Amino acid sequence: MGRVNGTGYGFGVQPNAYYLTLSDSGICSLYVVSQDEKVKPKLLASKKLPRIKPNQWHRLGLKFKTAQISGMIDGKTVLAVLDTTYKTGMAGLITMDAPDGIQRTIASFDNLKIGGPDQLLTEPTIENSKKRPSLRQVGLQSKGGKMY
Repeated sequence: MGRVNGTGYGFGVQPNAYYLTLSDSGICSLYVVSQDEKVKPKLLASKKLPRIKPNQWHRLGLKFKTAQISGMIDGKTVLAVLDTTYKTGMAGLITMDAPDGIQRTIASFDNLKIGGPDQLLTEPTIENSKKRPSLRQVGLQSKGGKMY
């Protein structure tokens, strides 16, 4: 998630934000969401990516430069849009089942890095890059239980 703001009144509340999803079938999508529960998530862009399969680790990233928002998978820009709904905010993590964007689910996160737009990020350690994600690993769950 990026440009997270208006985080509401606690656990389980959807904040105002942008988020990037990647499904196990290779659908990468970029959404803008509102804290207002009556407003459904707005799909800004979506694309099917080849070679994405279940039980693989991938690096997801969002990059913001004024109104330009880029969604990145494994260091490559795969989606780019212009949107001015939110101009500032924080970084965040959320897990969800697409396409409804409502039901929370389990995901594993490793080597989380948050930095400036020109900051060089290090590669994952060899030990962790060879591990396969597993639902038995520590995950996040809320409201009965997507981001890879």
